[in-house]
Amino acid sequence: EFFAAMAETASQPGIVDAFRSFVDQPGLPLLTVKRKSATQLELTQTRYAPLGTRMTQVQSWKIPACVTFYGTSTPRKTCTLMTGSTATIPIPQDIGTVVAVMPNADGAGYYRFALEDQDSTALLERADRLSDREAMVLTDSVKGGFQAGKVSLQTMLDAAAALATHPNRQVATQLGFDLLEVHDRMLNVAQRAAFRTKLAVIFGPRL
Repeated sequence: EFFAAMAETASQPGIVDAFRSFVDQPGLPLLTVKRKSATQLELTQTRYAPLGTRMTQVQSWKIPACVTFYGTSTPRKTCTLMTGSTATIPIPQDIGTVVAVMPNADGAGYYRFALEDQDSTALLERADRLSDREAMVLTDSVKGGFQAGKVSLQTMLDAAAALATHPNRQVATQLGFDLLEVHDRMLNVAQRAAFRTKLAVIFGPRL
């Protein structure tokens, strides 16, 4: 009844099945986002799984997915209800050149995301100008990507440096705590000394 009331208010009957797909099964979707063409993004969903787990990948969700396109003139949010393993979202053609793509607009979606290298770099270049919510989901997706073996340690360090200048305290420091876990659990003595120097360069000025 609760889901139905929201669907009725939003005039979106698909919300009922979307909510059920999240409530009635475990796990979290990972959206992989690629440029299908100059006019379309392609979204592909799989179950997010940390490195070394044996989670099944056959699950799927009905995902309300919204993307923010940052253009040279103005940002634009575009949404779709993803009901299959893949979906497409049109790239707005009236916002100038697309500078960056944020696959979780307003940080409102319950999913992690992965971008191609070029789009990932472009998004990190404007990390300090993202809203608090978008910056937090970017932080979470970088951390999740590292834990899944899909993001390198160097990329995580680059992301930490980009996000360390964000105005929000949690955004600026979150990857620092995650990197401390790497320091404490994964490195030998010599590596730890070099790693502490790197962390000081990234976080020292802001702190």
